[in-house]
Amino acid sequence: MKLGSWCTVAPLITISSGMITGSHAATGSATGTAVGGLSSGGMEAMKPDSTAKSIAEQTGVGMLGGGIVGGATGFLGPVIGKGIRLGVGAYKSINPTVKDALFRAIKPVKSNVMFDKHLDTAIPTIYQTSKEMGKDIAHSSQPLQDLVDVVGQAKKNIWSSWQQLIGPVKKATINGNKIADNIEKGVTDWLKIHNPAAAERITAFAQNFRKPLTLEKSEEYVEALNNELHTYYAKNKVGQNVLKNDPESNYLITTVESLRDALYSKLGELRSDSGKQLKQLYGSLSNIQNEVQGRNIVSSRQAPMSLQEQINYPMAVARGVAGAARGDFRQAAEGLAQVAISRGMKEMNTSEELIRRAFQKLEQQFGKKL
Repeated sequence: MKLGSWCTVAPLITISSGMITGSHAATGSATGTAVGGLSSGGMEAMKPDSTAKSIAEQTGVGMLGGGIVGGATGFLGPVIGKGIRLGVGAYKSINPTVKDALFRAIKPVKSNVMFDKHLDTAIPTIYQTSKEMGKDIAHSSQPLQDLVDVVGQAKKNIWSSWQQLIGPVKKATINGNKIADNIEKGVTDWLKIHNPAAAERITAFAQNFRKPLTLEKSEEYVEALNNELHTYYAKNKVGQNVLKNDPESNYLITTVESLRDALYSKLGELRSDSGKQLKQLYGSLSNIQNEVQGRNIVSSRQAPMSLQEQINYPMAVARGVAGAARGDFRQAAEGLAQVAISRGMKEMNTSEELIRRAFQKLEQQFGKKL
């Protein structure tokens, strides 16, 4: 097997090994030498006319070629990998998706685990409402304030639609006994032994629902329970499951879920629309509204330049001026480029600019369809 033939096989193996295991030239070279020698010598040995001498020769050729390629790959692999990661990161930074741009612009608190899902639910409605209001957020001079206004109006619109749905049938009733039964299922024998006071309290609470409940009253109870369970909704799935397994927390969760299911079911019977999607959308908009309003307040208080920028900019400018004074145009260019790139990246990642870019993408996606 000639060197040219070996180069069609071994480098592919060597490159993979060098990329994965060769974080530097020495490791890559060692890996390449071993893989190259084994692969080249092994393929020569498979030939019917191979001899001990030819096998030894091709093993040596493979080790030499593999060592060279592996060493180069081991050296360049991390550099190339880092370059790819930086390139992907930079591209995502300057060309984010609609959801990513809005997420970065609004900066929800870390505990708001539902924000990402709520954005997915509400983005089309927010965009549609902006068009109905005549808000050109994609080119606005105050996109953050405009977004506050649009989300608030979208929420009012959804609430109005909900009221129109439930209004004509708000005096219709649901069977409260089913809700009470679901609550009492949480009063286990163990709870009666371990915490009899809690068992009695939950049982007494369930009796409040052993009667016909109007849709209007059911909706009122759901809203009250949602407000009381805000810490439950803020938790991730694991945290929610922990609370569900605690009888003293679970009875309220069971109550609101049973009420909500009964309400949606009755509305579906009477109005052919359960209203479930409207309520979910209203909840999503409420969450987004709270975060956007908070971001707007924070943004209005921010200084034009951070402390780090106040330190770095003068240093970069001084570097450029010093280079120009000495005729070192490379240093001058580097100083000016540092200022320009830093300023440009900051402007591209402000809340205002990210919101504008998100709505520019929405215009491309939806166009005149809404």
